[in-house]
Amino acid sequence: CQIPHPDQCTLGTLQPDPSFNKPFNAANNDHSCPFVLPTSLNVTRLGQKGKQQSFAIQNLSRLDVDCSDRFWADGCTKDYCHTLKDASEKAGAVMSIPFVLLAVLPPFLDRVIAQIGRRVTISAICSAVLFLVHICLALTSISPIVLLVAQGLAAATYVTAIGPIASMVVPREGPGTAFGVMLSLQNFLYAIFPLVVGVIHELSRDRFIPNVEIFFSFCGFLGTL
Repeated sequence: CQIPHPDQCTLGTLQPDPSFNKPFNAANNDHSCPFVLPTSLNVTRLGQKGKQQSFAIQNLSRLDVDCSDRFWADGCTKDYCHTLKDASEKAGAVMSIPFVLLAVLPPFLDRVIAQIGRRVTISAICSAVLFLVHICLALTSISPIVLLVAQGLAAATYVTAIGPIASMVVPREGPGTAFGVMLSLQNFLYAIFPLVVGVIHELSRDRFIPNVEIFFSFCGFLGTL
């Protein structure tokens, strides 16, 4: 499929190549052609308050499209914006999987780990699983649902195994200090990591994959050491 007029509004839908024989209805997209954007634009229109708005954009990209503006959302790239909204909602639901598992599983995993022991070994294995999950998210097309379930299981097992270790390895009078230091380091990293991820995201032209995931996989690798 190709855009017949790449310098015009197309509702965000590719039109079929004439050499492609499969019938295509642009009004009822069967997703044989994906939603895309024009390559450039030069449009002038009256805005909501009667003011003229000019859209003269060369090398138009997704960053130029503001789906909160009716010009894009209800006109020029309507299908693209609707698809983007739907994809964002689905992505939010999928991204919640690890957090749901982290909230539900630790009380049940604690009994199992207490019987097995070997908390350090379990923690190292969980870090290795997190390393593999993030590498797969960065470099493969494996279903993110499968990978995020694995991430949630590994993270829930890790926090359950690592939590009581401080009280096991410090003197009897020191657990409070040990937990305080652990919490302080954890919150420090919570403050630093979003900044690091933001820099990587910006240097990667506003893309999380693959570079941000490679950074997370590196952190998982450090956790195995």
